[in-house]
Amino acid sequence: MADQTTCGNTEQARELSLLIANDKGQQRSVLKCNPTLVMLAETKAKDMAERGLV
Repeated sequence: MADQTTCGNTEQARELSLLIANDKGQQRSVLKCNPTLVMLAETKAKDMAERGLV
């Protein structure tokens, strides 16, 4: 089981990080979050949604 530290800037993202961390196939002992990548991904997702791509 991976470290229980949660990642994410929303409740939904934190729940997803726990699901990933606790998956029986998870081989990582620790999941690390990168705040810069979180910010960039959120910006990209918002842009794609505004342009009707998702």
